[in-house]
Amino acid sequence: MCFCLFVQVLVLFFLNPLMANERKTVYVFPPTLIGDFSPDLGKSLDDALRKELNKLHDLVHNPSYEDATINFFSRQSDQALDQLFYGDCRKICLDSIRNLIQKMRIDGFYHLNSNLDEETIRIQLLKVDSNEAREQTDFCENCEIPEIASRVQKLVWQVR
Repeated sequence: MCFCLFVQVLVLFFLNPLMANERKTVYVFPPTLIGDFSPDLGKSLDDALRKELNKLHDLVHNPSYEDATINFFSRQSDQALDQLFYGDCRKICLDSIRNLIQKMRIDGFYHLNSNLDEETIRIQLLKVDSNEAREQTDFCENCEIPEIASRVQKLVWQVR
C-alpha cells in the first residue's frame, strides 16, 4: 500500500514539470477596433481574449511590448503594419510577426481585429507561430457585449 502511494507521488512529481512545459508563451497584441466602438466593448473584447488564451498559454505581459511591436513593424514596412491593423495580414505581415516572435523569444502572437459597420461587427482573430498562421472570422449582428465576448472566446478555440 505504501509502495503504491510512493509510486503515485513519484509519477506526479515527475509529470508536473513536463506538463508545465507544454504551455507556450504567447504575446497578445491589443485589439484593433475599427468603427464607432464604446470603450467598454474594447475592454470586454480584450478581457475575453486574454481570459480564454490564459487557459491555453502563458501570456507575456509587458506594456512596453506594444510600442516595441509597432516600432518593429514600422521599421519592417508600413505595409506590414497596415495589414496587421486592418485584418489583412499576408506574407509581409506574417514574415514580420515571425521575426518579432524570434526577437521576443516567444512561441506565438495573437491579434484581434474588430470592425463595426452599422449594426454588424466582424471579429477576426489571427494566431501566428513559427510554423503556421491561422485566422478565424465571425460576424455578429445587433449583438450585446456578452454575446460578442462569447464569440471571441469561441474564436480562440477555433484557431488553436
